[in-house]
Amino acid sequence: MAVDPAVLKATVDVLLNEDTRNNIIMIIVIVVTVVFFLLAICAYILLNPLESLKVYFSNEDQVLVEEIKSKYPNNIIMGNITKNGIFCFPLENTESTVITADYGMYDPWNSGVLTKHTGIDLSGVHRDKVLAVYDGIIVFAGSQNSYGNCIEIKHEIDGIEIYTFYAHLSSINVSIEQEVKQGQVIGIEGGDPFIDPNPGNSTGHHLHFEVRTSKDYGNDVDPKEYIYKD
Repeated sequence: MAVDPAVLKATVDVLLNEDTRNNIIMIIVIVVTVVFFLLAICAYILLNPLESLKVYFSNEDQVLVEEIKSKYPNNIIMGNITKNGIFCFPLENTESTVITADYGMYDPWNSGVLTKHTGIDLSGVHRDKVLAVYDGIIVFAGSQNSYGNCIEIKHEIDGIEIYTFYAHLSSINVSIEQEVKQGQVIGIEGGDPFIDPNPGNSTGHHLHFEVRTSKDYGNDVDPKEYIYKD
């Protein structure tokens, strides 16, 4: 199809006109900006559905939502600083990590028999990097019965000894008496009974993490007090 020379000339004249070009550029910038903000708003709503809908909730509705959220430990907000501003988080990928078993009495096998869970189970990225939560010295690096591959670190904070314990590792990157720094990779998460070596008693991949007031089993305290935001 032939192009009308007059139409072509008019089009070229318009494009060569500086004012016209500036107007076209301005329109494009405005359209792109509006689209960007619309996408950002949509992303915020999808990532924070409850916060986005709160404006439409009555006070009674908000109380109900908070009661429901409190029943699910996975809704705890994770942070890479602790309640006392000292420990970092024990896994590299904090955003995708959730608590699959909380500290305290629980029934891991749905047998009706409660047993004490001496730490918390953190599940996220399979074979994620496991980090030392604070400077310390490795006091154990090896295998322990139901824990499989595991590591224990002694820390000294303001003259007080505290220990952290990391279990169900697919590999160990440190050795006994080695000094480690906060955030140093000490091992790799594991615990998958089908593909991870020496998973211990585990039905799926996760990190079992403990905080202890003294060395070895039985001296545990709730680790959430140390690795989650206030």
